[in-house]
Amino acid sequence: MKLSDIKMIQRRRLAFIEFHLLWEGEIGRRKLQEQFGISAPQATKDLSTYVSLCPEAMHYDPRKKAYTPAKDFQPIIASPKSDGYFRQLEMHALGYRTLKGSWPSNMPAHEITELPTRTVDPDVLRTTLWAIQNRSPMVAVYTSMTGSPVEPRTLLPHALASDRSRWHVRAYDVSKERFSDFVMSRFKSATRCSKHAEAPIDEDWERYVVLQMEADPNAEEMTRQAVEYEHGMANGKLELRVRQAMLTYMLRTYGFVPFKGNDLSAPSALRLSLVEPDIVETWLGWR
Repeated sequence: MKLSDIKMIQRRRLAFIEFHLLWEGEIGRRKLQEQFGISAPQATKDLSTYVSLCPEAMHYDPRKKAYTPAKDFQPIIASPKSDGYFRQLEMHALGYRTLKGSWPSNMPAHEITELPTRTVDPDVLRTTLWAIQNRSPMVAVYTSMTGSPVEPRTLLPHALASDRSRWHVRAYDVSKERFSDFVMSRFKSATRCSKHAEAPIDEDWERYVVLQMEADPNAEEMTRQAVEYEHGMANGKLELRVRQAMLTYMLRTYGFVPFKGNDLSAPSALRLSLVEPDIVETWLGWR
């Protein structure tokens, strides 16, 4: 049997099997039944299917009445990265999943700092989604932090983007003839527009750049080693592929202040330095 032959609904249950092998060290029929509300025969079939896919991945322990992972177990469906486990904790802490609906059986005590509340008008979101899906303009009233007059403007949105603290609309501003990011919580209103408008290609959105960082070269050796280890650097470098339009947000995430007039050659708050700050400034349009 091949993984491609398995339907998505069962593949999710197989991912659950791998999740428990990876993070809790065992998986049995009862856990599958309780998590997905399936019958005992179906749970047995899922375990048998996984054995047929990966014969050496797990072994049955009659004392535990459960399967345990092989010494060199590697998942083929679930993510092997720690982020996969942390997302389960985040979804529970933020209320997106109940304790029963979360995948970990032995969930550790955990807490997550709440992000600042930024309310997005549901009507604005619905109109924005309509405009993106139909490739049509919308007329929006937007409050800018630059002090510009609050007046209706015609926008052609084509994507949504998040910097992990707020959502933006990537859109072509018809009056200014340029693409910009608009913070969704700053829209006072948005209405559908029946007029036809064609936007050019958003080159900054379509273009990817590779951002290279290293530990602060002026820091002590032990500090540099700690920074390299924390960020999983290879050969002393951290490389991140990012849309050019999202570059500002990525730089903020890593402790830089990407506003014109600031020195990007200086180390960030996370003790990171840009390998080629001049090139990054060019990508930002400073040069």
